[in-house]
Amino acid sequence: MMVSEVDWTFDGRWPYEARFFDSADGRLAYVDEGGTDAEPVVLLHGNPTWGYLYRRVIPPLVASGRRAIAVDHLGFGRSDKPNRAELYRVPAHATRLEELLESLELQSATLVVHDWSGPIGLRWAVRHPERVARLLILNTFA
Repeated sequence: MMVSEVDWTFDGRWPYEARFFDSADGRLAYVDEGGTDAEPVVLLHGNPTWGYLYRRVIPPLVASGRRAIAVDHLGFGRSDKPNRAELYRVPAHATRLEELLESLELQSATLVVHDWSGPIGLRWAVRHPERVARLLILNTFA
């Protein structure tokens, strides 16, 4: 059987180059568009989606002078997909998100959470309220 390479651009609809963060549990993929000195907007997807959910949001954010960071949680999109159920619980996702955001040295960010990313992202927001510029909560149970 031949394995083919996935076209992660989806015919140009997802033209962003993936960046990777190595956590203890596996590698997280994310896109980081716009200047590193621009106001960051962190985009967190729900289940069963991935950063592709924000494909029409990233361009206007960047065009308005903001930095768009769309994270693929472990098990989704271009992130690793380890076969260990405990890695997919909300606290584990929240810990990895916090590690990723720390690595990016964000002093302040707008946080957009969707679906089950509500409890994942809000954990970071509650732990770091001084770093939350704005919070957009979309269709979540948190």
